[in-house]
Amino acid sequence: MKHVPMRSAFCLVLACAAPAAMAQKPAKPPAEHEFKLAKPVRAAVADAQKAIKAGDLATATAKLAEADAAVASPDDSYVIASARYELATAQKDMPARQKALEVMLDSGLVPPASLTNYSLAAGQLAYNNKDMAKAAQFLGQATAGGVTDANAFAMLMEAYIALNKPAEAVATLEKAIALQPPGSTAIPADWYGRAIGAAYNAKLAPETERITRARVAAYPSPTNWRDALISYRDLNQLDPQAELDVMRLLRVAKGLKGGRDYLDVIEPTAQKFPGEARSALDEGLASGALQSSSATVKELDTTIKARFAGDRASLPSSAASAKTANGGMLALGTADAYFGYGDYAPAIELYHLALAKGGVDANVVNTRLGASLALSGQADEAKKTFAAVTGPRAGLAKYWLVWVGQPK
Repeated sequence: MKHVPMRSAFCLVLACAAPAAMAQKPAKPPAEHEFKLAKPVRAAVADAQKAIKAGDLATATAKLAEADAAVASPDDSYVIASARYELATAQKDMPARQKALEVMLDSGLVPPASLTNYSLAAGQLAYNNKDMAKAAQFLGQATAGGVTDANAFAMLMEAYIALNKPAEAVATLEKAIALQPPGSTAIPADWYGRAIGAAYNAKLAPETERITRARVAAYPSPTNWRDALISYRDLNQLDPQAELDVMRLLRVAKGLKGGRDYLDVIEPTAQKFPGEARSALDEGLASGALQSSSATVKELDTTIKARFAGDRASLPSSAASAKTANGGMLALGTADAYFGYGDYAPAIELYHLALAKGGVDANVVNTRLGASLALSGQADEAKKTFAAVTGPRAGLAKYWLVWVGQPK
């Protein structure tokens, strides 16, 4: 058995065998590290490499079989595997390339400086070979080791989806997003869609919420807003008032689509907040989502007309009474009415009054106060208010924070 310096062994065996899929050039190993190769292994591998270079792949295969029969140490196995990678590359045998890299990685002899690149190459090969368990293993090691290429994270995400691990898929995409500079488009919209679909189908509410919020931050289309907020509503146990507030944001984001969406705003408000119901009904009719000939629409229109004039006229009196009332419930209800008419200044004043008087759910008030501030152009105050929302409405407040931060 002859001691071979590691650098020499790499020059002999790996110079032509470095994985083509590597994102970076492997670092050279320390000169003092030595391979200890059995003499028959060294001779057979050298002959195999000569045969590969000459295009005599049959002879190369035979020589590596001879080397296998003479293996006496992990060093022998590693060097043979590196030559097999070279042979598999010449043969365009992707599974064999993957297997060769696995042997090298499992040996523990890959130089530390090259380990991440080798893991990346193995993971890419496994992914292309549809070996998703191995793809997840090696791509996970590569991304944990410092790989920042978004494509590596995308493959890892897809591997997790294929393995029915949606939480891991979402976490992988979130890591990729976090690595990108502000305003980057390195993460395509459809990658978000893949993670959202996996999380939603698995009924993972927190993961779905986080990744849909990330998508509307990057790609704030009406469709994406609708997907985000409807999935949030579907996956969380929301009370009717919280559901209404979700639909209010969806309307603000211009994401209402179809008659059912509009009715989810109009039906809960027709009796109590006819100003809001009136504007939503008119909007739905103008968009074509609602039809004036519909019996439901006719009934709602009649209800709204009966309530509209008297409701609007009563608001100043209600606001005055709210200031002397015990508790903040009247202030809250009157603020909600002003909000429905788009009169945000008195709504803001009354929401503050409701908070000061107490006897109300502060999270409900702050959600609507934040919305009023946002819609009146007071973005900084809106952000502070939404940040104060806790409990079941915290997720909705975070969606509002995304909307407030976007160009109008």
